[in-house]
Amino acid sequence: MRLFQKNQLPSQLPAEDVPVETKAALASSPLENLTQDARELWTRRYFLIGAYILLAAVLLAWGYVILPRSGALAWAWWPVTLVALVAGGGLVAWQLKWARGLAGTTDSSQTESWLAKYSQKIPLGLIPVMLVGFFLNSYIISENPQPLRHDSYEYSRLAYDYGREGYTPHAIRTPGYTVLLAGIFKLSNTPEPAKDVLFGPPNPYKTNFWALDAWRYQRFMLLVAGLIIYALVLELQGARRFNFRYPSRVYWGEPVALLAAFLVVTCPYLIAYSGLPMTEIPSTFWLVLSAFLWVKALKYRQVMLYPLLAGASMALLLETRPTFIYLPLLAIATMLFFGRGRQRLFQPLLLVAPLVLFLWPQLAANLNTFEEPSPVLAADFSTHQTAVGIYLVSTGGLPRYQIQASAVNPNPNYEPIWDRLANYLPVQMGNVDGVQISNQERKSRGAVESSYFKSLFFNYVTSKPLEFAGTMAKRAWWMWDQHFLFPYYDTDYFDYRWLTDNVNRLYLIAGITGIIASVWAWGWLAWPVWLILAYMWGVHSLVVIEFRYTLPAYPLLVAFAALGLWSTGLALIGRLRGLERRVVLGGAVGALVLISTLSMALPLIPPTNSTREKALDIKAQADELDQVRQFKLSNELYDKAISLYPQEAQLWAGRGNYFAGQRLPNRAIPDFDKAIALDPTAPDPYRWRGEMLLDLKKYPEARADLQKFLQLAPSNHPSRLKVQRELSGIPS
Repeated sequence: MRLFQKNQLPSQLPAEDVPVETKAALASSPLENLTQDARELWTRRYFLIGAYILLAAVLLAWGYVILPRSGALAWAWWPVTLVALVAGGGLVAWQLKWARGLAGTTDSSQTESWLAKYSQKIPLGLIPVMLVGFFLNSYIISENPQPLRHDSYEYSRLAYDYGREGYTPHAIRTPGYTVLLAGIFKLSNTPEPAKDVLFGPPNPYKTNFWALDAWRYQRFMLLVAGLIIYALVLELQGARRFNFRYPSRVYWGEPVALLAAFLVVTCPYLIAYSGLPMTEIPSTFWLVLSAFLWVKALKYRQVMLYPLLAGASMALLLETRPTFIYLPLLAIATMLFFGRGRQRLFQPLLLVAPLVLFLWPQLAANLNTFEEPSPVLAADFSTHQTAVGIYLVSTGGLPRYQIQASAVNPNPNYEPIWDRLANYLPVQMGNVDGVQISNQERKSRGAVESSYFKSLFFNYVTSKPLEFAGTMAKRAWWMWDQHFLFPYYDTDYFDYRWLTDNVNRLYLIAGITGIIASVWAWGWLAWPVWLILAYMWGVHSLVVIEFRYTLPAYPLLVAFAALGLWSTGLALIGRLRGLERRVVLGGAVGALVLISTLSMALPLIPPTNSTREKALDIKAQADELDQVRQFKLSNELYDKAISLYPQEAQLWAGRGNYFAGQRLPNRAIPDFDKAIALDPTAPDPYRWRGEMLLDLKKYPEARADLQKFLQLAPSNHPSRLKVQRELSGIPS
């Protein structure tokens, strides 16, 4: 059976100074087409063998850590996986034998010494790029250490449980990032995450070994992502390199690829999130690696290891961020479209194989609870997230702080959906107000909440289709412009936001220009990168509440930005000619006008000032600490926020809620009084004050406040029924 077909791709010769005409002539020769993939496989054989061994080790460790401890389906994973790995090893050996026989007939470079072969190919320019990225990342993390967030503690606790018991379904937490930690807990005998004796979760301001290790790990992943971007751009450039004559024989690297790597490792938005022990940087790494291997699989269609490695990378990607669940379908579509003969069958099969093996443990764990919520099954496409995301933007609910009315924003849009969402998630997790509910009750109550969100979403889309379309357009813009704010722990952010905003706009302008230039410079091989950006733009603009979820695509946008900057420079000095020059310059001007117009027409944050935003940032920290029961620290931050900007109603209401949670009505009521005085149109402070007055048995005043809440609150406010019941129960 003949598995290998004649390759029609353009040649990529190692010599940088070979004339383009010579390259084109060689690319058209039958011998060159026949041996291109064989040379790629043979010259990269050590890398590919090592990559396959690493894949096998990661897959076996994955099953060892995360596989459920019982069940026939779980135990069947081991023999199937071992057989698959042995078959994969046979495929590797067979391909290497084929490549050696075919590439050896034309590869005269085999007789050269190692130094002669590689001295002019090692990009020494990557060394200073990586050093700059490492020290900049280290400096920012050391100067602005991030406290351990509540969900970070949840990840470490789940990791410890997975290491002891295997994977169990969870309504909210995805397993991909957690299982990396679970492997550490299981293989290194790391102790259980320490809990505070009184309150449970650890103090976010105490040194936490896991958080510090996660920072180092994520810093390393970001630097490697920069190296992968360099390799990706190099592959996309192919034979059409932007030749750059260095003043010496030292080879510093391909300039566009070097620029892309530099922009990635020094990107302020990526570095900001490398200091948060969450999923953004790991998913960024897996997406960049998936894009690189996807391009390699299309470029060298007869090297069967590339789709296999791409499938494994995509599996770990969607384990870390399940929103990418449909990305493998796009990869398969490109393999079918660009494939030749039997390649159209074998490439998709090899891509799917590791996906199945990596997802198998979760399927085994979810087999008896298939109807229950699981982020792996729901893939972050749950109806409630869709409804909430659209609701927030369609009602003007951005940014996150514009929830209540304030003196700064006299025409706010109240967002009652959050209260309903706060009810939805605990129900889905099976724990309401600290009480574990039965499986049947959870399903019943979950169905009611799901029906509410489905109706909200369906009614909105069908009744206001044009507004829905505008909502999607706004989200597509805000996706790139809004969520790359620094984490809100950095309370000095608004002092230098003008710089980061303009840097981001430069990336966007150059990125759009680069997308246009890539039609000539990268050709059809850029399809994977185009599709990933389109996927992120379309899907995430529709679904995800938090815009930071699109962060993984930023290195790919930066790669286009590097091409855009370089192509614009060449066009300006006349190195590009004809239609390409006109289109590149026209695209640069058009991108400048577009981004400038959107920035003015859709400003990121309503009229505000840096002092107010710092105070709101401090309140956000206090809210986080309150969630993890760090009450003393939380109280201090609420006080600090109010002293910084006392004219903001949200700050007084936030501290009032804190006192209410402590059952201190005599301290909560004065704060609610102040919040209402500053903003008498916000409904919730009346409700909260009324409930405190009920605790004090001040029934006339409580009745007046609850009635005022019903007068101001929207008709679909989820607390209306509760307040009506409270009113009916107040003694006359």
